[in-house]
Amino acid sequence: SLKNTTEGYDASTPQVNMTFEYSTGAVYQGQMRGGFRDGKGIMTWADGAKYNGEWKMGYASGTGTFTHVDGDVYEG
Repeated sequence: SLKNTTEGYDASTPQVNMTFEYSTGAVYQGQMRGGFRDGKGIMTWADGAKYNGEWKMGYASGTGTFTHVDGDVYEG
């Protein structure tokens, strides 16, 4: 399961590929480390918004593309 920010991040934990579905209907597909989104992955929210890119310690961090529901795209 995904860990919350009050639990420690351990960089020595092996990275694994997985799919996680949140109770909100959002889905994460990609690399995880110790229960945190970490590596490359895609998060799709229930409303259709999507982030495809890099993650670190559970947060979008690095290079990625965010596609808004209305079709606007942010790359950076």
